Amino acid sequence: MRRIFVSIPYIFFVIFLLSFFLSPIQAQNEGPVYQQLTGDWAGALAIGGIRLRVVFHFQCKPGSCEGKLDSVDQGAFGIPVGRITIKGRSIEVLVPSIMGRFKGTLSTDGMTLKGRWMQAGQSLPLVLRKGLKMKGPKRPQEPKPPYPYIVEEVRFPGGAKEVTLAGTLTHPKSKGPFPAVILITGSGPQNRDEFIMGHKPFLLIADTLTREGWAVLRYDDRGVGGSTGQFMNATLDDFVADAVAAVRFLRKRNDINPQIIGFIGHSEGAEVAVRATVKERAPVSFIVMLSGPTVRGRDVLLLQDERLLIAAGVDENTARSYRALFERVVDLVLNQNLEPDARMKAIEKELRDYADTLSEIQRKALGLDEAGIRRQIEIVQMPWFRRFLNEDPRPLLAKLTIPLLAIYGEKDLQVLPDQNIPPLIQALEKAGLSDYAIFKFKGLNHLLQPARTGLPAEYGQIETTIAPEVLDALRIWLRRFLQHPPSS
Repeated sequence: MRRIFVSIPYIFFVIFLLSFFLSPIQAQNEGPVYQQLTGDWAGALAIGGIRLRVVFHFQCKPGSCEGKLDSVDQGAFGIPVGRITIKGRSIEVLVPSIMGRFKGTLSTDGMTLKGRWMQAGQSLPLVLRKGLKMKGPKRPQEPKPPYPYIVEEVRFPGGAKEVTLAGTLTHPKSKGPFPAVILITGSGPQNRDEFIMGHKPFLLIADTLTREGWAVLRYDDRGVGGSTGQFMNATLDDFVADAVAAVRFLRKRNDINPQIIGFIGHSEGAEVAVRATVKERAPVSFIVMLSGPTVRGRDVLLLQDERLLIAAGVDENTARSYRALFERVVDLVLNQNLEPDARMKAIEKELRDYADTLSEIQRKALGLDEAGIRRQIEIVQMPWFRRFLNEDPRPLLAKLTIPLLAIYGEKDLQVLPDQNIPPLIQALEKAGLSDYAIFKFKGLNHLLQPARTGLPAEYGQIETTIAPEVLDALRIWLRRFLQHPPSS
């Protein structure tokens, strides 16, 4: 029976893209300052009402300094520091892998570094204090060994000849064959746990369902962790091919029941699940969409940008004018009548003409300073970006014939439920599908955590990885396949 539930109440963003690489590290004109600089320096960045704690670790000796950076609340540790420049008591630290820079002045007692952190067009005050201890964020839900089930490291052929996917398969200790689920990550290079800001949501889901009697397969995206292949040139079609390959792998195992295999996809992973099922005819029994988009990618990103800026404190007029700019840029990206060089020149002109109408503060806030414009141009040239803009899940959802569960968070600012739930219902009605359930949980964000603002910068500060009510809904809905499995 069709069901739509609304839960009862429960209690441009900084995500570090870690392309870890080392750069030359130098200290120039250093005097006794380098002795004072050696040690751990902690402080916090204030971003849209959110505090992100950071720690620099410096090791200096005459003639050179080395360093690493921790973003404590984002769960990113050991980020290599690049060039360190010392002039008098002025210190400049570059962090190339995240395009960040800190510039500050060391106090005479050698205990405080006061300055500014610059990244993605923003300049934020940052005061670092020597020896200040900061503990990593608490993750009370994160499963810890020993586990009451089998944990098996696996490798299997991916969706292309050059791709081998590495993952983890968990299953009960009892005798199979077991019903199985395959977890599909969201956008961006993700490992098998879908690690983000210190959270491991897929590890938690795998643990929750394996304790229920399921076998759960989660795998590193191609080009990530133990998986081979290229991620940066991959598109939605490649991720679909990998998901189909995961089904093929499970169906060949004697300990898996081939009649009960389903997909659980988060964000873009939900789109991957739908396309793999309907277009590629992957033999699965059900789909679970967690924060899944159901309208064209272009529309998702346009509304996402506007709402994120407003939530971060940008005035509505500026946010809407920025959305209009982004709409023009997207139209150029999708314009097949332009040659690539002409397209990129037109996009760059749009960005620079708009930036010229802004104050310096506005340009930095919107990420439209020189570095920000270059980054925007890099993004729009990615094959994934154009493919995502064009993708519209509705025609495929309108052909769905298997049970579906969809879960959204009311405070999701990346895949807004009010934009995506109505089209989902319309598509499923068109498909004639009555066996579906849709939950919208109050107070939850895109990661389905209890949130204050819904801003991505808040994700790492929230201790909860996935709200318990979401895990309960997932567990209960899936029990039907354990109690009444499909006939062979």
